[in-house]
Amino acid sequence: MKTPACIKSAVRTRASSPHRAASGQADLAFTLIEMLLVVVMLATLTGTLAISLSGRLDRHALRIAGKDLAAAVRFSVSETKLTRLPHRVAFHDDLTRYRVERAESTAGSEYGPVKSLAGRMKMLAKQVRILGTSVDGEPLDTAPESLPQYPDGSGFHGKIQLANRTGETLTIEVSSVTGQVWIAE
Repeated sequence: MKTPACIKSAVRTRASSPHRAASGQADLAFTLIEMLLVVVMLATLTGTLAISLSGRLDRHALRIAGKDLAAAVRFSVSETKLTRLPHRVAFHDDLTRYRVERAESTAGSEYGPVKSLAGRMKMLAKQVRILGTSVDGEPLDTAPESLPQYPDGSGFHGKIQLANRTGETLTIEVSSVTGQVWIAE
């Protein structure tokens, strides 16, 4: 079957144009307009991707900060029960950093960092802050400097609410009966 001449001429490429074929030059370069079009498309895609990822990064940072702080509180509760010494999660630098500390005696007046990974200073992500705390449903006016736990089962029992820049919140709850720690989103 033969291809009609009108289709052959429509399919002909720039490299096979009569002017190029006569001079022996192949058209291998892009025009300025083609290059600008590609740059504009890449910039648009990059901008769209950056905007869509920023919200996800804030949400992810909030979840990670919540899990880390809940783990520190959980460790403090369990170590208090295990060692029979008071422990606390102590906040530093305007509630942006924290670590688990243990009392030197049962009196609980002098605290020092726990000699493990939990005793290292941890930092909340820049986009995450402590929004507030409450004890037995009553909101506290200011966030506490520490979340203490005592061998008799007393200490901090309530909620710690974290928030990110986009307004999403996450609540860490500590049971007053069992000392169990969980995250409520």
